[in-house]
Amino acid sequence: MIRRNPPTARDFESPLAKGRTPPGPEQERSYRAVSTFITLELARHKAIELRLGDFVAELEVPAAVERHPDAEGHVDLENTTPEQLLGYVVQVHRAQG
Repeated sequence: MIRRNPPTARDFESPLAKGRTPPGPEQERSYRAVSTFITLELARHKAIELRLGDFVAELEVPAAVERHPDAEGHVDLENTTPEQLLGYVVQVHRAQG
């Protein structure tokens, strides 16, 4: 989810990079990661539900990027920079499709 179109590297910062503190040690890994979703539909739904932005960036992420998926379609991307993630953008969609 992104706030503007075109996106900027700031849109792809981790919660930790944005100054947020994890509520506990078990959340530290996810606070260092960038949150994504498996499908455009799921990303749109979350963007609207959680008011995370007016746009959704569709990414083409190389296989070498470390991923941590969960059963609900959420995927944390790790060991990448905001600038790299910005470079993976292939299309920007309105959250309200």
